[in-house]
Amino acid sequence: MQRIRRPFARGLVAACGLVLAWQPLAVAQDVAGLERTLQDVAREAIPRTVLVRAFVADGRMGAGSGAIISPDGLILTCSHVIDIGARIEVATSDGTTYAARVLGKNERQDYALLKVEAEGLPTFPLGNSDEVKPGDWVVALGHPGGPYADLQPAFAAGKVRGLHR
Repeated sequence: MQRIRRPFARGLVAACGLVLAWQPLAVAQDVAGLERTLQDVAREAIPRTVLVRAFVADGRMGAGSGAIISPDGLILTCSHVIDIGARIEVATSDGTTYAARVLGKNERQDYALLKVEAEGLPTFPLGNSDEVKPGDWVVALGHPGGPYADLQPAFAAGKVRGLHR
């Protein structure tokens, strides 16, 4: 059975468990140093993480997370986030909202590619899952359970405990 490479690399977890390439987190010698490092990563990563809203015809809404992967508006998200949507929109952490169209999706692996009309967006580069190993520091960003009032994604950090679970 051939192993499917998923977009993984060290450093940053985003929508649907995707891990997008980021400079490896520097392991600080002390807690204050680690905290400063995580604050720096958050400052850089939050503008690259978006809220994805899927509106149903009757006015209800579902929400999830996405990652900007190209400066001209390609957004990687999960297909289950957008499946219910008759209309999709993306909101950045600064409050800018864009109408989004679905370019494609892979329901089996739960990925979808969206497009918004924008230029110069900050991006996450894609990485390689073969480079992730137990003990690597990672951070997770996203909008679990829907949007926060300030449109800022949640941010959590930890070490990879195991692979292929």
